[in-house]
Amino acid sequence: MKIKYVTFSEAQDILHRHLNEKGKREESVDDITVKEYNYISLFTRLDAESARKAVKEIMQMGDFSEEVAVKIVDLMPRDLEQLRSVLNTYKLTPDENVLNNILEYIASV
Repeated sequence: MKIKYVTFSEAQDILHRHLNEKGKREESVDDITVKEYNYISLFTRLDAESARKAVKEIMQMGDFSEEVAVKIVDLMPRDLEQLRSVLNTYKLTPDENVLNNILEYIASV
């Protein structure tokens, strides 16, 4: 079984579509799904398409795995310290130029 990592933005989009489909069929929506949607909406900073594009870009910039790129996009670090903190969780220490390029890219999205 292959694991597919999704950003908060993509998860929000999936939940939004699920809630809309239930609403169109006039089915009741469970409280947990609504709470999940509301909770994840607090952390979503990009639309799903922009998040997918950002993950691909970041994967290429530092030769990162999808998991690492998704985490970076979800957390959107604003400075080197925050970005290093995220990457340290994965025991990664890329070149400072790579880190600066990622930060510049994140600031532009």
